Amino acid sequence: MKTYKDILVKLLAGKNLDDIMQKYPSVNGYIKEGLFIILAIDKNIKSINFPYSSIYNGQMSDIKIITSILNIKSLFIQNFCNKSGGKADFTVQFNNTFIFVSCKMWNKFIPGESDIERINNQAAIDLKLTDYKISFVCEDKSEVISHRYQGSTLKKYFDQIIKDHLLFDLNDIKNGIEEFHKLHKDKSYDDYCDYINTECLNNERTILIERLHQRMTLLKFIKNFNNGITKHLIAHKTRTGKSITQLLIIKWLIYNKKKVLFMTPVPATIIDFIKDLNKYFVFKNINYFTLDTNLDELIISMESLTLCSIQYLKNDTNGNKKEFLKKQSYDVILFDECHYGSSTYKTKNNIIDIDEIRKTTKVSIFSSGTPNKTQNFYNIKNIAVYRWELYDESQMKLHYYC
Repeated sequence: MKTYKDILVKLLAGKNLDDIMQKYPSVNGYIKEGLFIILAIDKNIKSINFPYSSIYNGQMSDIKIITSILNIKSLFIQNFCNKSGGKADFTVQFNNTFIFVSCKMWNKFIPGESDIERINNQAAIDLKLTDYKISFVCEDKSEVISHRYQGSTLKKYFDQIIKDHLLFDLNDIKNGIEEFHKLHKDKSYDDYCDYINTECLNNERTILIERLHQRMTLLKFIKNFNNGITKHLIAHKTRTGKSITQLLIIKWLIYNKKKVLFMTPVPATIIDFIKDLNKYFVFKNINYFTLDTNLDELIISMESLTLCSIQYLKNDTNGNKKEFLKKQSYDVILFDECHYGSSTYKTKNNIIDIDEIRKTTKVSIFSSGTPNKTQNFYNIKNIAVYRWELYDESQMKLHYYC
């Protein structure tokens, strides 16, 4: 076994870590490194959430003049023991930021032999880069986190690696292998390379790691939706990723053949929504429309998302905009930040509660950081109020992050 392709073929055949390494004890460290690189390249492996858009194959010293890989096969055919890239074992770029990876799969963590300081010096001093990060892959990252460093310089570098979420270990690789088998068990080598070239390479989308309360809210919503509840309220405190929660619900609805209208009193929210839709892999198949074009030319498809601001509807002297929405036959309407005005009779009667829309819209979802007014105004059942408050957040930090 010499190349990344050899490792990949065994992964595609369903082999686990021990199966892959047992016949090649002299190169086990290189095999682990090769496994990490293969799994890091796959943007659907959540255990190794490694951000990149471009991959480079060459000397770190030449990073400013070499071009990125266009076909992943050109990397996979390389010898995984080849260290011609210099101190960096793997180099990528994401949002104009270079990321240099050092893999040291040793039984004992020795900071001075990690190459982290050498990589930093080459990037900052020799290459004069101002926008770069370093990633470290080791046998057990708990040793890196708990290590008592003798000098402040290396500690500073590793603290930054941890802060950037670019510290990985063998356990991440094992979990990544399990994910790989579930995702790609029926693919051939050529099929897998086509998938990487199409879905991952030169693509700035990243993996979304759902937070606990986002997953809990989605599951509760699905259960209530399937039980016929038609009014729902996302009652999450501010800065807890409410937009991501909403998009996860919207994704599930569209996947289940629903047509969704999203309305907000804050037009900037639509900009943030579009950024998230274009940022994360999980939302790549959401077909969405904005109402900032000529409505006569706009055809909104089924199983899609429409983004609309309340201000857009207020500026509707001829009623054409409301009339357009009435004809769309939406299955679900999601009202964001409803505490800003959606929960008043004027807004309800003149803007939101359009009879013609509600006749064909079976489900309404409200979202607010201050939910009591909305719950009372729309008479939403307690079971369909999905709360995540300051106390919940503090308990999570107390029990899981301390």
